Amino acid sequence: TSNRRHLIREFFEDRPRPSNEEVHGWDTVHEKLSFSDRFGLTLTFEKADQKTYLKIVQHLATLAQIPLEPSEIRRRALQWAIRANGFSGRTARQFVDFLQAEEVGSRESGVGSREEM
Repeated sequence: TSNRRHLIREFFEDRPRPSNEEVHGWDTVHEKLSFSDRFGLTLTFEKADQKTYLKIVQHLATLAQIPLEPSEIRRRALQWAIRANGFSGRTARQFVDFLQAEEVGSRESGVGSREEM
């Protein structure tokens, strides 16, 4: 995995070659590969569809107590997804974080909710 290089130091000298001075060079390589096979982990995250994205946004907005109507949150969330990276849980989190920051900013300035989109 890509994390293996952060767990095990690797030097060009570790790679076997005809003039390698280490007697058991291949053993070193195989140990490193074995370590990766035993502890390596691959996670994949599929993009959400629009319906799932909006459910995530609404759930996060409810938890964050965003004081906007669901229809307004939905409209702005769709605009955000178009400008951001599409429909994903990360995009939903970033959008709700933006709404929270916007709400804090509007409370501090004494102005109602600002709409930037």
